[in-house]
Amino acid sequence: LLRVIDAPAALEARGYPDGLRAALTLAIDDDLIPENHGPWRIVIDGGRARVARGTEPDAVITARGLASLFTGHHDPFTLRATGALRGTDAALTQLGPAFSGPRPLLADFF
Repeated sequence: LLRVIDAPAALEARGYPDGLRAALTLAIDDDLIPENHGPWRIVIDGGRARVARGTEPDAVITARGLASLFTGHHDPFTLRATGALRGTDAALTQLGPAFSGPRPLLADFF
């Protein structure tokens, strides 16, 4: 389980693919943590991201969807199919490589 508490700090601290260059504005729909809510401009270059308040979003994601995207558990198109993410194909195509990676896994059974 994951809950992103400080979205800008988490997005900047996360690693990204070295060769990837992307820029988009992602609006987070977070009704629990108002500091996360709203549009964030994310610029990815050299394996790092810079995050600042944005204006017109390219995509809108729920707080739950952000957790799933952030960990690589679900890709943007799956999140759109579940209603956790809204955006154009172009925006989702940029998000995909940025948040790609091995899916999280816990091999223990309880």
